[in-house]
Amino acid sequence: MAKIKARVVPEGNIGGLYNPLTLILLDADDVKAAGLDYEQAMKVAATYTDGPCGIDIYDRNTITTTSDGLLAECGMVAIGASDQGLVNPKYGWLPMYEEPYTEEIVKEEPNLKAWQMLYPGYRLVKGPSPDYKKLPVHNAVMTGKAGNNNSASEIMNLVTMREMLFPFLGLRSLFWGDDVRIGHAGPVFSVSIGMMFPERYGRISYFPTCESGNTLHNSGAFAQTLKKDLPCVTCTKKMFAGYIIRHLNCGLVPARDIACAPSILTLACCMGKEIAWERITDRAWVELDSVGFTREYFDSLPRLTEEEILERADELIPGMEDAVTVKAADIVLDVEIEF
Repeated sequence: MAKIKARVVPEGNIGGLYNPLTLILLDADDVKAAGLDYEQAMKVAATYTDGPCGIDIYDRNTITTTSDGLLAECGMVAIGASDQGLVNPKYGWLPMYEEPYTEEIVKEEPNLKAWQMLYPGYRLVKGPSPDYKKLPVHNAVMTGKAGNNNSASEIMNLVTMREMLFPFLGLRSLFWGDDVRIGHAGPVFSVSIGMMFPERYGRISYFPTCESGNTLHNSGAFAQTLKKDLPCVTCTKKMFAGYIIRHLNCGLVPARDIACAPSILTLACCMGKEIAWERITDRAWVELDSVGFTREYFDSLPRLTEEEILERADELIPGMEDAVTVKAADIVLDVEIEF
């Protein structure tokens, strides 16, 4: 029998909080080496357990976008969901869209100015391919009890309705074997994930519905409540700070080229970088103000070197409540699945 390597995050307690699905993380190189295509790999991964699973395939030769507009290595090229060892043939998996590099797309999506500066030679993958996407709004796949939503950043058991958030950099950290932070999302995180940027075929927002400087949630002071009680897995704050610093150094301007999330605005102020304050809408300010990120707060921030920001990342980067840092090795199982 043939085998394929996989990294598995078991259903159950991780970092003191409940993960509602088994997560099976595959490497596209291992899929290819096993002689499988993505759909076949999904079906093989589904045989690992009869319980509900989220299945994601990463390609180390790609980059993808976070909801803030930052670019990050090792994008997902396919997402899936399984239950009872099966993948729903219509709704159970999706390949992701690969965006070719053109000057036109960089003009339309200015966060991509960082593409050739930070990741020359990498392919860009986004949300589900329009040729395969079945659901009109959500970037989700479903099989039985398993729901793998928002391009694998939000997983849930569709019967118990237990849910966990896995922002891209958090789940990819587990795939890479890096430390992660696990806690409740909290009010600031809940506001932050609504501060997005416009892109076509995005991982979260499939159409360019939210301009940089605005809020997709558009929920006023209630935005802080939307996700605050959900368990969440993120990368370390130092890692996140590094991504923000690199993108700001590429000349990307918060509220114009990338989102106006609190973390990005905070580090931009500390670095003395340009911010398109005039583009931050009144609606976005209501949400920012509700969690303490007023213009007065931003103006009060000290000027720091990049090294100082990285050293103080846990203090400067907001978000998450009661979070603990956990080593990937304490969560992830390295297995081989026979087929």
